[in-house]
Amino acid sequence: MSGASALDNGLRGGAEARREERDSRRGTEDAEKEKGGKAALISPTSAPDCAAAFHANASAFSAPLREQSVVRFAGYVAVFDRVDRGGDVVRSGAFAASLRERRAVPLLWQHRPGAVVGVIETLTEDRRGLRVVARVTHPTAAGLVARGALTGLSFGYRVTAARGGNPRELLGLELAEVSLVAMPMQPLARVIAVEDGSILPAPKA
Repeated sequence: MSGASALDNGLRGGAEARREERDSRRGTEDAEKEKGGKAALISPTSAPDCAAAFHANASAFSAPLREQSVVRFAGYVAVFDRVDRGGDVVRSGAFAASLRERRAVPLLWQHRPGAVVGVIETLTEDRRGLRVVARVTHPTAAGLVARGALTGLSFGYRVTAARGGNPRELLGLELAEVSLVAMPMQPLARVIAVEDGSILPAPKA
């Protein structure tokens, strides 16, 4: 299945996507138990009902869209020192080792491996969190990002260092992918600007 087909199917299949997300999270939790708390699977950071939320807004696709081949945006994939919906908090420096490896990181739709929707240009840690600059090349996704209808950001990862619980502090993360999502696990992880100069409302820290 092509990346475009996977994306379009993902937008339509809300119920199926919810099952996949629950299965993914359940697999991660089982792996953590087997490994004594250290995740052995890539863990998506979007909320379980993100695809359903997007599917519920299907009217975004029923209205005519001005198709755009490429849209460039900036935003935050992770925000430091803020507890997410899953009870995790990412600490400053968590991505440092992974970023030093300079590996290519894909831009996906809803963490789906076959649904590549663009190209990441830069990933950097700053005082606020993990900042991304990327280009969206899937026409439907590009149109939604351009008009502010799709702003959620998330990432897939492996935990390399963590401590505590409730919240669990994530001190080291191996970054696997960045995703555009309908409902991010971290509510502050959002697209904040697009290339034409339109500034989207920045989430308040």
